[in-house]
Amino acid sequence: MLLKKPPNVWRSWILWSKRRTFVQAVHTFIQDRCTASLYTLNMSYLMSKPNILLIESDLPTIELYRGILKEDYEVFTYSDESKISAHLQRHTPHAIILEPAMNRGIGWKIFSTINTMIHEFPVPVIVCTTSDERKRGVEMGAAAFLVKPVLPSLLLQTLGQLQNAKPIS
Repeated sequence: MLLKKPPNVWRSWILWSKRRTFVQAVHTFIQDRCTASLYTLNMSYLMSKPNILLIESDLPTIELYRGILKEDYEVFTYSDESKISAHLQRHTPHAIILEPAMNRGIGWKIFSTINTMIHEFPVPVIVCTTSDERKRGVEMGAAAFLVKPVLPSLLLQTLGQLQNAKPIS
């Protein structure tokens, strides 16, 4: 013989069961989200893009270089010497792309300032300019010298070569 319970007991048991299942589901969801966010946080550090410091004052050139580099690199763009110094105090870029002829030649002064700031952790500087002052760039320590207009493939190739270069010990 089947024992019948009063309907209100079944209802309370069903509600309790649903509530318990719901609470377990929420608890599992929260655990999974916390684990996923911790995992994502750790992976974001490992999977971050190399950063490039672009020192340029010409807006079309900035947009062109950003368009070329945005897929593979995090690009920071400055043309003011104080902002460049502040950035270099906080971050060590993987490479610097510099236009030394910007603002009537102030780029060369910025280049020498960069050399004094990053002497502990040398950062390759790519000089991209319309004037062919290759000798001056090499004397100041440029890792590469590109004459504008720079082909996108050449800029990416140069950055790749500098990134893969082994430091001399």
